Amino acid sequence: MLDRAEPAVNSQLREPPTQLTLFFSEAIEQRFTGARVTDQDGKRVDDRVEFDAADDTVLRVFLKPVSPGYLIVNWENVSAVDGHRISGSYALTILNPDGSQPPGAAPMIGASTSGEEPKPLRVFTKWLLLLAGCALTGAFAFSLYVTPGLPGESGQELRDFMDKRVRVLAAGALLVLALGGVVELFLQASNVGVGVGDVLDTRWGERWELRNAFLGIPLVALTASVLLSQSHRRPQAALGIAGAAVYMAITSSVSHGAAGGGAFWAVSSDFVHLLAASVWIGMLALLVVLFLRAKHMAGGEKYPVLAEALRRFSNVAVFSVALLLFTGVVNSVIELQRFSDLLDSGYGRALGVKLILLLPLLSFGGINAYLLRPSLIEAVEATANIRNRQAMLLGLEARLGRLVRWELGTAIAVLLVVGLLVQISPTRGRLDSAAQAGKFTESQTADGITATLIIDPNQPGLNSFEVDVSGDVTTIDLVRLRFTKPGTNEAVLSLEPSKPPSLYYVGEGPFISEPGKWRVAVDIRRTTGNDLLLPFDTKVAGSAVSSTGGSSDFDSPVSFTAVSVALVVLTGVLMVGMVAGSYFPRDLVGGYLSIVADGLNERLTIRRVRPVWSLAALLIIGIGLGLLLGSHVHQRLSPSQATKGNPVPSSPESIQRGMMLFSNNCTQCHGESGTGDGPLAKTLTLPPANLYDHIPYHSDQFFFGVMTNGFTGIMPAFGSLLSEDERWDILNYLRDRFGQPPPTQ
Repeated sequence: MLDRAEPAVNSQLREPPTQLTLFFSEAIEQRFTGARVTDQDGKRVDDRVEFDAADDTVLRVFLKPVSPGYLIVNWENVSAVDGHRISGSYALTILNPDGSQPPGAAPMIGASTSGEEPKPLRVFTKWLLLLAGCALTGAFAFSLYVTPGLPGESGQELRDFMDKRVRVLAAGALLVLALGGVVELFLQASNVGVGVGDVLDTRWGERWELRNAFLGIPLVALTASVLLSQSHRRPQAALGIAGAAVYMAITSSVSHGAAGGGAFWAVSSDFVHLLAASVWIGMLALLVVLFLRAKHMAGGEKYPVLAEALRRFSNVAVFSVALLLFTGVVNSVIELQRFSDLLDSGYGRALGVKLILLLPLLSFGGINAYLLRPSLIEAVEATANIRNRQAMLLGLEARLGRLVRWELGTAIAVLLVVGLLVQISPTRGRLDSAAQAGKFTESQTADGITATLIIDPNQPGLNSFEVDVSGDVTTIDLVRLRFTKPGTNEAVLSLEPSKPPSLYYVGEGPFISEPGKWRVAVDIRRTTGNDLLLPFDTKVAGSAVSSTGGSSDFDSPVSFTAVSVALVVLTGVLMVGMVAGSYFPRDLVGGYLSIVADGLNERLTIRRVRPVWSLAALLIIGIGLGLLLGSHVHQRLSPSQATKGNPVPSSPESIQRGMMLFSNNCTQCHGESGTGDGPLAKTLTLPPANLYDHIPYHSDQFFFGVMTNGFTGIMPAFGSLLSEDERWDILNYLRDRFGQPPPTQ
């Protein structure tokens, strides 16, 4: 993401710059990173770009001589860390020599970024790769620890059966990883817009080659398990796990954690998180297979085998889940800038969905581990005659088998959300939303007059200003704003009454030229001669990225705030408590946690509410999917917000004129349907916008500026081709035609 720029984003400059310096939050692939700068007429004024040999996050753009006016800086890059492609734009104002505003209309854009939206095919491919990675790791882990310990002749029969299933699962996983990796490579080439060979020449491509090369290790282990005797099962499985672990370590080296300071710790946490999840979920899948096979065995033979399989599986699962929870919290603290980002960002909302799905997942796992498993093992190992023992064992087997399947199904749903999560930029390394644009509103009273100043959006560059007055307003003759900041000259803006005579005055312009503390004084001239000057102080945010640690790979990747430290320490204590409580006292299956679970079971009568578990799980998943879909939905504007500032009434005549103008000037790209399917669409570098996706969410004033000045060098300017009224007519038609989604959507 764009961290900052020199000169600053949206700044006003008295001297034309000869060079722009852009600082990004991650290392960039130089071959696929560039910038173009255009003036208000769409003419390119950039001369060349250069990269900093000592800092791989810096891009310098050298400019041709430029005159007073407005510049639009368009940049794009490809991250050298994770291969994501992103682009953005921002404006600069070159003032006249006397400090006044240049001629022409200021571009109606602020700092914008695009290209960070997750693509469905990339999410699906990542999900398949995650599933296959879990299957591969879990297959070898099950073969290493669970199947060798199955007792008796029935255990031997089940070992032979499970060994075959392990080999089938591992072979299928290797095939999916190989084919999915190829699909991922072509998707990356498409995303960057280059050939496969060019992608392989990047850091991401080198890691892709290395990662897939290490699949040869589990392939050798799988081949050996087919050719060699069962006595070599454990060495073969250990070799397979080692190969899968290296594959995951390389995957983590191009994850979100690899960006920014403290990469070593962040990547290590991500790797442990991925490995723990893969072991748990992969072994869980084979446990489901084992339960299905056990249905065909005689009762007296199968229950000791099931009890031992559950005991061994739980020994591994407890450590895996404990590590999973701890590293998950650590990763969240690293990647989320603040707690509010869980609701205020796409990454945070996707993470919230994952957390919601973890609730039933951990519930199913806890019931299995601390209620049903101890009951089954105790019933199997009991020496005294137990009344209805066979019926009790059958019931426990059925409930365990059912909940294990639910546990696996929920885990697969969690992996789908993870496939989405890794495609979204975290809030670490992006613009600090808390320090960004936000409407300024403040009131002051003096000599019988109350003035309320509103600055929107209160950021460097173009702002709208409004002064609402009340009290003795009959004497007001003129309202002006005076802008001062240390190191800048005073600028003055005369406000216009919105509808004379009026109680509020409005104006617009790029009078706040840079971040920092500004004094905006409301100068009220009165007919009585007793003028007022009411000073307002506002802090204007810049485009500084949040910092979460030092720049070295071994620095801390997190900011040590009270909340972050408390979360990590609390989770660490819970992790240790979970492991200790699962094994102590040693003579009790499930440890102290089974005692706690049994007490809760009696008090909450979990057995009696069993029929609603499915409904509860479906409700949680439904809520999660709703949040997932809602995480990428813009806020629809109200009719008054959408048409504010449009001087042409939306009459049938205006809409008809707008339809004709749209047909003559816009359909070549946007198409008659407005979905970007015009005859010229395929010839353009970037597809034209789908108007249904934009018209309901932005104001007429925004689109008027886009039509007048063009947009980031992609859409041409129509300011010299269409009159103002004609542009407003088009907007009235767009609002009428595309303001609501079509019936098919």
